[in-house]
Amino acid sequence: MIMKEELKELKMINKVILSDDISTKNYLSFHISESSGVVT
Repeated sequence: MIMKEELKELKMINKVILSDDISTKNYLSFHISESSGVVT
């Protein structure tokens, strides 16, 4: 499972790269998949 602190970090990253929304979503979904051990 993803730790609460990690989620907080992801939200911060999301705000920083908000102008590049598609890349942000791709990064977040990849990072979450990687963290939970799921390859999509």
